[in-house]
Amino acid sequence: MLEKYFLKEEGSLLNTSGDIDPRPVTIRAENKTCLDLLHKTPLSWQIEDAQNNWYDAVDPDIAFLITDSSGRTAKIDQLKFGERYTIEPAWAAGKENKNYSADFVAGEFDTAHTWDAGKVTKEATEKADGVKTYTCTVCKATKTETIPKLKPAVSGTPTAKMTAGKTSITIGWNRIEGADGYDIFFAQCNHSGKKIVCRNVKTIKGNKTFTWKNSGLKKGTAYKAYVKAYVYKNGKKTYVKSSPMVHAYTGNGTKNYTNAKSVSVNKTKVTLKKGETFKIKAKVKKVKKNRKLMPKSHVSTLRYMTSNSKVATVTKSGKITAKGKGTCYIYVYAHNGVSKTVKLTVK
Repeated sequence: MLEKYFLKEEGSLLNTSGDIDPRPVTIRAENKTCLDLLHKTPLSWQIEDAQNNWYDAVDPDIAFLITDSSGRTAKIDQLKFGERYTIEPAWAAGKENKNYSADFVAGEFDTAHTWDAGKVTKEATEKADGVKTYTCTVCKATKTETIPKLKPAVSGTPTAKMTAGKTSITIGWNRIEGADGYDIFFAQCNHSGKKIVCRNVKTIKGNKTFTWKNSGLKKGTAYKAYVKAYVYKNGKKTYVKSSPMVHAYTGNGTKNYTNAKSVSVNKTKVTLKKGETFKIKAKVKKVKKNRKLMPKSHVSTLRYMTSNSKVATVTKSGKITAKGKGTCYIYVYAHNGVSKTVKLTVK
């Protein structure tokens, strides 16, 4: 009985007659033992010995000849991906009976090679993919693997601002480099002293949207919010930055109170030496001149924040202290997040 074999992706011959267990066949080419072949045609194999005896078996040490579509001999480590070739035992080359030859299309299969651990041949950056190259320890064939672009390091100073409509609040925030998205926490303020915790009301996926409108709110009512930037680490959402809490009235105020319209400062650019100080003098312009800003017992009229405490710090009253060489920004913001920025250089 003639045993039937099929050329497998792994570079072995699989016996399908059921008479014997499948066993690999080494295909040799100049002492190389790697195979990049994709089977296309069933193949019946026979072996002829020196006495012209035929055997229905496969010799694991037999040598094979590979030719391209033009009949030219092809080296196994130089096959072109997607090209069609013919394979047959070397001793059968030129014989008219082609029962022991088969056509195949060259493909790439890891199990056909013995790959090393690989070497990074091009480092990935935040702007471009990298490349890792693997080399077969037997035939020196190579393959490459794409290394994804590096994720930008998380950076940026989280700020938030509330812009009031009659029955809506639009929350805006600045972009945090490297963030995978933002969660918005929101609640109604309670000036009676009862604590109301903000809850997560909206998730913004990606790093391209930096505003969200909350509609259908009560007119002339105070609300508060803050924004948290998050990244995914090992598939788990992790918060990396959080803005200060900001507060605002819908309709821009009540009978007695109003929102801040803008903030002004005495200087927008300051240069100091290490150890020196500077006092920011800031003023808030109100939306409605004849009304008060939100009570200080609820939130400070002005707050201050530094983008880099290693360069400079700032107190609650706006006093800057230079700490180290560099440039940073001091954010001066009102209760609703309306702000002015002071650029600080420390020499």
